[in-house]
Amino acid sequence: MRKYFLSLTVLLLVLLLPASVEAVETGKTDGETNKFHAVSVDGDTKGYDFYDTCTKDEFTGLLSKRKSRSTASTSETGLFGSQLSGETLEIYEGLSSVEIGSVHNGISMTLPLTSEDDAKTVFNTYRDLYTAALYAYARDRHDLFYVWWSINKIGIKGSYNSTRITLTFYYEVSPYYTDEMQAEADERIDTLVQACTGYNRKTKLKYYHDWIVENNYYDTPTSQIEEEDDPEAVYYSHTAVGCLLKGKGVCESYSKLLKLFCLRENIPCLLITSDTHAWNYVKMEDGNWYMVDCTWDDPVGGSGISYKYFLVSNEPNIDDSHTVDSRFNYPATSSNPFPSAHDFRLTNREEATCVFEGSETYYCSHCGESVTFTLPIDPSNHTGDTLIEDRVEATCGTDGYTGDTYCKDCGEFLEEGE
Repeated sequence: MRKYFLSLTVLLLVLLLPASVEAVETGKTDGETNKFHAVSVDGDTKGYDFYDTCTKDEFTGLLSKRKSRSTASTSETGLFGSQLSGETLEIYEGLSSVEIGSVHNGISMTLPLTSEDDAKTVFNTYRDLYTAALYAYARDRHDLFYVWWSINKIGIKGSYNSTRITLTFYYEVSPYYTDEMQAEADERIDTLVQACTGYNRKTKLKYYHDWIVENNYYDTPTSQIEEEDDPEAVYYSHTAVGCLLKGKGVCESYSKLLKLFCLRENIPCLLITSDTHAWNYVKMEDGNWYMVDCTWDDPVGGSGISYKYFLVSNEPNIDDSHTVDSRFNYPATSSNPFPSAHDFRLTNREEATCVFEGSETYYCSHCGESVTFTLPIDPSNHTGDTLIEDRVEATCGTDGYTGDTYCKDCGEFLEEGE
């Protein structure tokens, strides 16, 4: 189904695995309390208590019951964590402070216990708080868009004595994630972001929107299979990796990738979900939020690009699939589409070198206007001829020297000889 989406909360499944696990903490000092420390949890998970799925009603009720929903708005920051408060916000900030990712995939915290405290009650309380904090954190942190997968295992383990309790939280890194894939993804994004130098915000968004649509197709087979049947396909199609590197994905991949681009461009962007779908809100220079749905702008079985869902209003929810869920407060989108302006697209790029400026030329398909931006000299880009100096020929009795290499254009030393 086109509007298919597996919510991040599917990550919180009840999974029980045998054997043992070691959680390696970093930076911990004996005697510290209320501090978070990065941990690496790998292998089996004996001793960890696994989470049930956190439904919309449970999550909303949790925030209300524990007074964890603040009056802050995502309208200013574009972060769901801004809506948290109290201990839930503290855990969210703890996740951020230790920069968890693919290596350190969890946090550990130590709390004092008084004679009135019951360790199991503390354990259960923080289990619920961590659910809410991690749900917001996973939507806000772009680096997790590579390491999460839809059947992640989430767990908590506690150890305690009469005076203190130590809680360790973790999430499983996808077995299909690799450092090589991360490097390839980063390089691809770097290239595309560089191509957008000089764009205004609307043109950047259109460039990324068009690239996602033109270079991908909706992965209908994966949207219809069960995760246990082909977990690798599910991983790719439900992370940014699918649309960035594999040429296909479901709505979750489309929307996560657009958010990655926006994060690199410092454009406020939200990952929005309904019960069956995912898309984005972006904030424009006029201070208003607008909806962008790359998935629904990608024609199924056809060609071309639609702009029906590009920088438009979602007020009120324009259809059943674009009805936002209730876990968080979402900003209202503008009542009107974003005004049309120049549709500048990159038509020519001349790389700057160590001695010559480069240029980028953009063309507006609406009015035919073109504009050229100058790229400054790049001292590291030596593309011309080279010079060899201090070369010594070898003889029958002495070694030679291949000579040192210099850039002929700017004279910079490039490589030592042998």
